[in-house]
Amino acid sequence: MRVSLAISLLVTTLLFVELTEACELLEGRSTPELRISSRTLITQNSYNYQLLKLALQKTKQDFGPCEPKLIVTNLPRSRLLMKMNRGELIDTTPLNVSKERDESLLPVPFPVYRGMMGYRILLTRASPPPALSKAESVVDLTQFTFGVGENWLDKEVLTHNGLSTVEGLNVSTLYEMLKQKRFDVLLRGSHEVIADKQRVSHEGTRPEDKLVVAYPMPVNFYVRRGNITLATRLLAGLERAQQDGSIDNFFYKTPLVKQTLEYMQLMQRKFIYLCNPSLQRDTGINIDSQWLIPWPSKIKKCQNNYIQHASKG
Repeated sequence: MRVSLAISLLVTTLLFVELTEACELLEGRSTPELRISSRTLITQNSYNYQLLKLALQKTKQDFGPCEPKLIVTNLPRSRLLMKMNRGELIDTTPLNVSKERDESLLPVPFPVYRGMMGYRILLTRASPPPALSKAESVVDLTQFTFGVGENWLDKEVLTHNGLSTVEGLNVSTLYEMLKQKRFDVLLRGSHEVIADKQRVSHEGTRPEDKLVVAYPMPVNFYVRRGNITLATRLLAGLERAQQDGSIDNFFYKTPLVKQTLEYMQLMQRKFIYLCNPSLQRDTGINIDSQWLIPWPSKIKKCQNNYIQHASKG
């Protein structure tokens, strides 16, 4: 049974049980709040804040009022998730889907960025290798080396598809390594390139302007393992917003998406598709309406094969 279907079936039974668990009424507040980690306190600049607000509005009649609250924190991700699982500091955060996270936390199986994380833009030096823009397939990419962060899921995807990788500590380090010719290409989610321009030193690098290396890398909201009520509420809200079309209206009007589509010229690029062997549960890849660009049949087939193999083993 799909994870999303399994959670959806809980809606009926949980509507009248322990609803206060979905959002917490903090001392000194008049409305329950849902705390989410953020790099900014400016709500209009936070895609995740606005998406959660939409989901909470769609479920207000069933679960009661609730407002998202941004929590700015510089904690390492491992410590942040440990705190969340203890019910401390935050209630939810968006993360790339992985088996480890599915086992330690509770996912809300709806693609937060509608595939943009997996539409990987190729960052190169100011003078990129001439052959790069001429690539037509993954075979053409084997002549290049790709920078990846420690514990990034990209490493398994790239090595599985025959591509060479070089590890760096974090995003800032990887940009410096790219400038120093430690590798040829740094892959970043199409929406991440915009944020990187404001967060890291990117001088001497630029986005390659013709290609996208695309593989399913969905981002889900995760909540603490026992908070089924909150997972149910968020999934119900996101699915209702999709069904009534309001999520499309939200998506295409947000600064993040508008800037990504305009600056990266995403729809005018050639997509080179790869399968993601680390994605071993149903993430809605067959539901075309959940993604900015529906996945081609060959990708759906290989991902479904991974899911079937994982379910048997």
